[in-house]
Amino acid sequence: MYTQGDTWLQEEQSNFLFQGFKLLRVLYLDGVKITELPKQIGELIHLRYLRCTKTGLETLPSSIGNLINLQTLFVQSNYYIKVPETIGKMHQLRHLQLGEYKRLGDFIPIIEHWGEIGGHPRLDLISNLQTLSGVYAGKWMEGCLGKLTNLRNLKIHCKTGADAELLYEAIVNLNCLHHLWVSMAVMTGGNEDRALVLSLPNLSHLVKLSKLYLGGKLETLPEFPTNLTILTLQYSRLKEDPMATLEKLKSLRILRLLNCSHIRKIMYCSAQGFPRLESLYLHDLDELEEWKVEKRAMPSLLHLCIHACKKLQKLPAGLRYVTTLKKLDLWSMPYEFKATVREDRGEDWYKIQHIPSIHIR
Repeated sequence: MYTQGDTWLQEEQSNFLFQGFKLLRVLYLDGVKITELPKQIGELIHLRYLRCTKTGLETLPSSIGNLINLQTLFVQSNYYIKVPETIGKMHQLRHLQLGEYKRLGDFIPIIEHWGEIGGHPRLDLISNLQTLSGVYAGKWMEGCLGKLTNLRNLKIHCKTGADAELLYEAIVNLNCLHHLWVSMAVMTGGNEDRALVLSLPNLSHLVKLSKLYLGGKLETLPEFPTNLTILTLQYSRLKEDPMATLEKLKSLRILRLLNCSHIRKIMYCSAQGFPRLESLYLHDLDELEEWKVEKRAMPSLLHLCIHACKKLQKLPAGLRYVTTLKKLDLWSMPYEFKATVREDRGEDWYKIQHIPSIHIR
């Protein structure tokens, strides 16, 4: 059943919905204004899929633990979601997705005070869990996250360096991970040299990992798994040019360097580097002034996007040798930079005239 709207769910509508369809297997609540699901939701024991998006939802009732056949729970709200401990009874749950930066609420005191609250089910009892998304790291991970060995997708936000250390200890055991998304709290208005460091030194054991996002300051790049195909770095503030390491990732197809991920003035791509890279995104690299590309670098590149790199003076001459390029996007670049790539008139036009699709704005 799919329910859509932008008005508050009335009591009679709620009773009709949650008591009149006892055999319901799929339920979408899209844009329905509710702060909490009614406890009657627990009577829909045949539900396999429950999705609540664009709502005002703040809490889930403890009766949701009665949904023992539920496989997917997707909740997206403008508020932190409080999740009851009874969710540990949902042993068939495969996908728990709480939107962007949502909280595992009550899991934190339950796991943290496990010795005092014996008998309550824990997150690690959901052994079939494959997706855990939109949660904060914390002490709840101790003795818990590392046991979710069937996890394929993990999206988590760290608030402290201790969180990152606990996370690293846990993911050592998560050998089925295909997609890992980790962000660290970013300092604003303070001393950037003292910013919290996201420490994940070695990820090479995650041999199935294909997609990785790291958001936060990195002292050095971690060791990456060889099968990595998509990598996004943001707010990394790397003092060394990351390209010397990244260009050796032979399976990498998409690379995104975003928002101060690279803070050096010069970036260098050497010959034979990035053998399978197809898409490269350089966004908001505020300190980048010069980019050098050797002949035979990026031999498979199809799409290049450069966005708001305000100090970049010109395109690398080596781009003229990247004959595979099909699309070039130059967005929010300075006027002087745009002038160098004007068709037939700009001094750098010869570097890109072979590219079929060029968009400058």
